[in-house]
Amino acid sequence: MNRIDALIAEHCPDGVEWTPLGKVASFQRGKRLVRSQLDQSSGFPVYQNSMTPLGFYHKTNVEAGTAFVIAAGAAGEIGYSNVDFWAADDVFFCPKPSGINQKYLYHFLLMKRSEISSQVRRASIPRLSKIVIERLSIPIPCPKNQKHSLDIQAEIVKVLDTFTELEAKLEAELKAELKARRQQYKYYRDALLTFDKRTDSASQPASQPASQPASQPASQPASQPASQPASQPASQPASQPASQPASQPASQPASQPAIIRWMMLNEIGKFIRGRRFTKADYVGNGINAIHYGDIYTQYGVWADKVVAQVNPEMANTLRYAQPGDVVVTDVGETVEDVGKAVAWLGDEKVAIHDHCYAFRHGMNPKFVAYYMQTTAFIAEKAKYVMRTKVKTLLIDGFSKVRIPVPPREEQDRIVAILDKFDTLTQSLAEGLPREIDLRKKQYEYYRNLLLNFPKPTAQPIQEPPHG
Repeated sequence: MNRIDALIAEHCPDGVEWTPLGKVASFQRGKRLVRSQLDQSSGFPVYQNSMTPLGFYHKTNVEAGTAFVIAAGAAGEIGYSNVDFWAADDVFFCPKPSGINQKYLYHFLLMKRSEISSQVRRASIPRLSKIVIERLSIPIPCPKNQKHSLDIQAEIVKVLDTFTELEAKLEAELKAELKARRQQYKYYRDALLTFDKRTDSASQPASQPASQPASQPASQPASQPASQPASQPASQPASQPASQPASQPASQPASQPAIIRWMMLNEIGKFIRGRRFTKADYVGNGINAIHYGDIYTQYGVWADKVVAQVNPEMANTLRYAQPGDVVVTDVGETVEDVGKAVAWLGDEKVAIHDHCYAFRHGMNPKFVAYYMQTTAFIAEKAKYVMRTKVKTLLIDGFSKVRIPVPPREEQDRIVAILDKFDTLTQSLAEGLPREIDLRKKQYEYYRNLLLNFPKPTAQPIQEPPHG
């Protein structure tokens, strides 16, 4: 900042001139290409109606180091390319602006993005007129000395590029941290839920888990004392290297029984399929409902509230999950997605979609939902997925998958530990966008500070002297 102030003070006795962009930069529209002319992997990127290249072309019509504006579709988006590219007919660009650094122009247009977007014509295809860009007033330092002007612009660009790089680096580091924490959580979850397959339901009575009431409060696990030895991993500081868990011995807690029963899901409980409803049935105040799509986008391991309600007149045609049931989807985009489970811990029953099953059982519902996330369970589940365009769970085979059935107190203890990890991971996931947003606002602050030169004020009109 001091360097820029010094340059302006030394070389700009007349200060900074604000001038319409159209007077110093001649914007052109690109040339149309059709998809059949494009390659999908090699050549020069082709920008059409978004910041994602439409494809690649063997020729270029714009040099590297040029700013551009999308004129239709994602109209108002600002771009800058470090490589030669092809600008299609929905792109405005300025080949060689007179006395303006292209990167300086790019940062200026970013500063004006809100103003530009407000002038986009909102039709079936949003469009931006070139005149909107040309009418923008841009600050030109030392307008009478192009060399000094470009030197000052270059210094401003250097500062803003540094902020941009720091922001990108921080964003990458935050995302890497979140990924590492998720891997750490996955490691401990799989370790806690790994049991020796030494017996099955045929050699041990299966009455213990089934005798537990499904309505037992799901909050019970949280009441376990945090001082138990197995809960120690959750108390590790977030700054601990995420790679450490891999070096930890996968020893089981000392209190864990040596022998754990493994039972088929259909021996532990039963699956109840939901009934169809559509989003056209949604109302503002109706019957609580879980749509299978929301399980992927709105819910985690458990839920006690819903994001949708359906028409009360449908009450007798619906099927419901009871508190303590685990709701499982039977379709998904990938093998891992299909069969995603959420433990329903609400106070009342909830309607479920016909692409969902309510698994009614006597175990800790969170334990079941957590176990269905493990690597071992997903591998077993994959044997019973029909691999078409939309992956479908074959419920008859799925119901024969075996899961461990430790004593209820052990289920509760494990759930208490995993709840802490889940809370920590969710906290990081929610905090990441806020931190990134703060850094973007910091960049915008300095960008505006550097580019918002004072504008000359109009001189008052003096009254002619009275004779």
